[in-house]
Amino acid sequence: MGTIKNKIESQAQRVLDDGSDALSEDELLQELELDPEFEKLREMRLQQLKNEMDNMQKLKSEHHGEYTEIIEEKDMVVLPVNTKQPVIAHFYHKDFTRCKIIDSHLEKLAPRHFKTRFVKANVEKMPFLVQKLGVRVLPCIVVFKGNKVVDRIVGFEELGNVDDFKTQNLEKRLAKGGAIKLDEGESSAHKYNQDSIDKDEDYYYHSDD
Repeated sequence: MGTIKNKIESQAQRVLDDGSDALSEDELLQELELDPEFEKLREMRLQQLKNEMDNMQKLKSEHHGEYTEIIEEKDMVVLPVNTKQPVIAHFYHKDFTRCKIIDSHLEKLAPRHFKTRFVKANVEKMPFLVQKLGVRVLPCIVVFKGNKVVDRIVGFEELGNVDDFKTQNLEKRLAKGGAIKLDEGESSAHKYNQDSIDKDEDYYYHSDD
């Protein structure tokens, strides 16, 4: 690496001096390509890119980039453990308006944050998890990392307590809890179309148990 750096620095100095004996860009690139260090560096970078592509394909096969529903409770139980990346799970009731609002926002965020898994689970089909996680108010978003719950968002209180909050508000809140990362500290939500939604209340969920 030092040899490559020295060649580039030497070329830069020649240009700064008077440029008379400076190599052209093509000549410099040709000289660098003959350097074994440059070849090694290129091979390492190509391998790195291949590994990244393989990882992206693996995540895609596991439904990353999508907002999917987990039907079976046993699948929801093991999902966080089997997923190396954070899992954002929305526990919902099909008749609750505010749950549908959360659905609309998470559907927009899932493709933007590919490395995080976005799922939803019907509380009526998840009695064990509802009790285990203490889900009482809906909508309820639970963030898992491995077998641990690291964050949760209950109702709309942290989202301004209004139904027409912007997607970026939820995005920033999820980032604050470590579920997703924002590029350069900025929200990507300005790219989304925000539809107006009728206001509603948070709902308390009571299972039959």
